[in-house]
Amino acid sequence: MFRGTTPTLEFVLPFNTDLLENILMTVAQKNVPIINKTIADATLSEDTVTIQLSQADTLKLNDKYDAHVQLRVRTKNDEVMASDIFRVAVSQILKDGVI
Repeated sequence: MFRGTTPTLEFVLPFNTDLLENILMTVAQKNVPIINKTIADATLSEDTVTIQLSQADTLKLNDKYDAHVQLRVRTKNDEVMASDIFRVAVSQILKDGVI
């Protein structure tokens, strides 16, 4: 992902999102959480959780390090599950800041 952009992250679950009580999507660099999003920040549709990051979100990332992304969910039955951790390259931009 490029810093200063608005990427959309999509997670396909093995069950319907109607079962979700909450989610926590975290983007970390060097084992430090940089961006956290909850169910209030997400769009839920059938089996898919979609989260759009803002320019301000991605400007927090350092282009010298890969980002690691993970989705954790809690169901209405209090079951908690986590996705694999995905590695995403963070690319530089020529002019910093929100446009």
